[in-house]
Amino acid sequence: MSGVDAMLALRVIQQSCISGTGTAFVQGPPPQHTTDRSLGARHATSAGASKLEPQQVQKGNTSNHAIFGLSAASALLGCRVMRRQANSGRSRQAKVWRRLVKERPTEMVSDEVERLQLEAAKLRADVEELEAISQEAERQKREALFRSWDLDSSGTLDEEELKFGVKQECKVELDDDKARRLLEALDENGDGVLQNEEFSLQRVESTLREFQREERKLEEEARAKERERREQEEIEQEKEAYLASLPERNEDDSLQTRLVAALAYCLPLLDAAERFGWPLAAMNPVMASLFQALNVPMYLLNAVPFGLGFLIVFFGMQAVAANPETPALVRFNMRQAIQLDVFLFFPIIFGQLAHFAEGYYEVDLPGMHILASSAVFLTVLALSLYSIASCLMGNYAKGIPYISEVSELTLRDTRPKDSAKDSEK
Repeated sequence: MSGVDAMLALRVIQQSCISGTGTAFVQGPPPQHTTDRSLGARHATSAGASKLEPQQVQKGNTSNHAIFGLSAASALLGCRVMRRQANSGRSRQAKVWRRLVKERPTEMVSDEVERLQLEAAKLRADVEELEAISQEAERQKREALFRSWDLDSSGTLDEEELKFGVKQECKVELDDDKARRLLEALDENGDGVLQNEEFSLQRVESTLREFQREERKLEEEARAKERERREQEEIEQEKEAYLASLPERNEDDSLQTRLVAALAYCLPLLDAAERFGWPLAAMNPVMASLFQALNVPMYLLNAVPFGLGFLIVFFGMQAVAANPETPALVRFNMRQAIQLDVFLFFPIIFGQLAHFAEGYYEVDLPGMHILASSAVFLTVLALSLYSIASCLMGNYAKGIPYISEVSELTLRDTRPKDSAKDSEK
């Protein structure tokens, strides 16, 4: 039995106990007499009832219990029937509700979609109608503007009519060149005039803006070129002012000057012969004769104690090259000869490293020494002969990479004679 059935049964039992007897629950309330009995009769009845025997009382109690049990069973049965009816009704309502929930939203969505589609179609139709009205109004406006520009009513616009229309409508004055360019930009069929179908104020304004952008770009380029030209002129003026402040260069190229400039290359040639020329002198008779000719200046340089002969010549040549009053040809070649002699420092270092490596690894490579020494000496000899030949011809030997560029810096403390003449002009 469920909890609800138990509660209903307890409620029925409680009502039965309160009524006092089971008969009251089954048969209902006792009938009421319409006539009053006499007081004596009532007393007689009470007295008789008090004299009932115990057996009769016990039988009455048993009858009451039986009636009470039947009443409780009837109540429980009625409660179950009512509960089943209620559950059945709720189940039918739930099924109906689920069917409505499943079917109703689909119908509502379909109706809503159809309604929105109809509204969208109506809006598209309204938009197309508005666009058609706008296009017609724009066409009429364009035709009216075209007629106002067409001064001779020929149905076409030429350059003069374009100039008139642009001035009236756009407040821009066009010269003949711009009017021609504008007509060429708008003339689609290339017949030299503008028809109504080719005319559009928006195209005219757009083309004019493009012309303005091109003009601004050209103006900016012209201003940039002008600034660059002025800067270049300022640089040239500063350069001329700087050269004017320098002493005039000694451009003497006499024979004596050429010989002195050529003798400057004896320093690197003697230094290279002493350090790197011995293998060639031992193997080649021609080179041996050349070394015999170099023995005299080499003897004089080596006669100075502590090997200071080369140092004296080196610093003496530096002083001559630094003097602005010395002829430029002598200064340049003195500096270049010094640079060649300094260049010999690198093969000397490489030779020392090679000797150290041979001693460390206990190997002997005489052929490599002879080849390297001969290459260094022949390189210095070739460069010296090229420079000596240039000096004897009165030219500057500027063909040696890097060394000639460094040597030419020596002459920057003087100004050439040609630049002085130009500055005076």
